[in-house]
Amino acid sequence: MAEKDGSNRPYYKRRKRPTIRCGCRAQFFLKSDDGLRFEINDFVEGHNHELVDAKDMHFVRSNRELTHVQQDIIYEMSSLNLGPVKAFNIMRTKFGGFEEVGATKDDCKNFKYNMVFVPFTAIDNHCRNVTVGAALLSSESIESYSWLLKVFLDYSGIAPKVGAALCNNEDFKCKICDTVWTNAISQSDFKTQWELIMKEYDIETNKWLCDMFEMRYDWIPAYYMDEPLSGLMRTTSRSESENHFFVKLLTHSYH
Repeated sequence: MAEKDGSNRPYYKRRKRPTIRCGCRAQFFLKSDDGLRFEINDFVEGHNHELVDAKDMHFVRSNRELTHVQQDIIYEMSSLNLGPVKAFNIMRTKFGGFEEVGATKDDCKNFKYNMVFVPFTAIDNHCRNVTVGAALLSSESIESYSWLLKVFLDYSGIAPKVGAALCNNEDFKCKICDTVWTNAISQSDFKTQWELIMKEYDIETNKWLCDMFEMRYDWIPAYYMDEPLSGLMRTTSRSESENHFFVKLLTHSYH
């Protein structure tokens, strides 16, 4: 809060905060002459304090591990329709506190549900979200998602709307994305760029692209950028809404 003293100069009252400075001289300096190669110029390893408070040691990743006994408890609790959170609370009581469990609630959840849930969301004729499929992946790698999308396309029989060649054409994808997913161009500029791309790749008669262009007022940012709160609208809003629904559902089932 600013006030004035007798000299008519404003000054500011500082909030009193507990200091955490302890004069620790641990440091690590690098030096470079060319900006490419670096060498250690100074290194002081010793600290004059503990790196982690004793009461917080059980939160350190290296100290978080479920023992075989604890894993068996989680499995046994699940057979009684008790989720990993309740299993954790039982272990906390049995072992004598959070710090004695050696893991967190999330560790218990991850042990039992060590999978990534991936829903596929479509839009029906009433513009409502519809879950048309779902999968569980063991990892969130690019390879896993690529494999899943390929399997989903093969299973559903859906073929690329513009052909496999264009789907794998990086130049085409960059041009179409730079034209569609931006609010930095006007409606007339969008229309000009779209037509140039269609002509360049000889897809002016592609039915799906023609239909999408006819619906441009509903999904192209350049056509709704002047609408109130349009900055909050995103192409991922539907999937985020669907994900929120499943997160609430799964979180409730944990308990």
